[in-house]
Amino acid sequence: MNSLTLNRSAPGALDTARAQGLAAIVAGPLFLAVIAVLTLVELDFMHGLGWGFTRDDQVPWPSGLALGSYGAVQIANFVLAGTLLALFVRGFRRELPATRSGRIAVVLLATIGVGIAVSGFPTDRATAAGDAPNTWHGYLHVIAFVVVALSSLLAPIATAVALRRNPSWRGFPALSIAVVVLELVLFFPLGFLGDPAFVGYLVVLFGWFAALGFRLRTLS
Repeated sequence: MNSLTLNRSAPGALDTARAQGLAAIVAGPLFLAVIAVLTLVELDFMHGLGWGFTRDDQVPWPSGLALGSYGAVQIANFVLAGTLLALFVRGFRRELPATRSGRIAVVLLATIGVGIAVSGFPTDRATAAGDAPNTWHGYLHVIAFVVVALSSLLAPIATAVALRRNPSWRGFPALSIAVVVLELVLFFPLGFLGDPAFVGYLVVLFGWFAALGFRLRTLS
């Protein structure tokens, strides 16, 4: 009876792992595609705030899209992207060892997903004008942004350490460290070059998750 139960449950477990890997693969492209379309739709609104893609301004993008007529779409976009990444982490954690580095990696990866989802609380007009937030959800959005930024640096490092002795994930420790280097160049203070660089940062971060998701599906 026990053997029969295991045989019946195994395909379901494999299907779940494949779905969790797929969640990481689609999260980035979907998130960026919605931002691109919404930016075109709300271009006049964003320009009215003083934003320009290559302009040196203080208008938060893509967060400022949540203030426009179709802001609910961007809010949902944040929540969906974060939920998809959190779903992936739930499956990926089985690939990490039950060590300190493995547990830290899981927490940091989950923090990225939760932080992106919490970013669904919209920014406010004060922040869009380059001032400090003047609403509770504006402060929460800024806090979520900082948490995601820091976690996106630390999570790849912890993941690299956790996977370094796992032959099934050969090459991913080096890839994870490379992700940290690229993030530093593209996003963090000395290398921040505006919204084009921020897009590059998002591509690197979501691309890393996609690579992890693809390998998880392959192992399944």
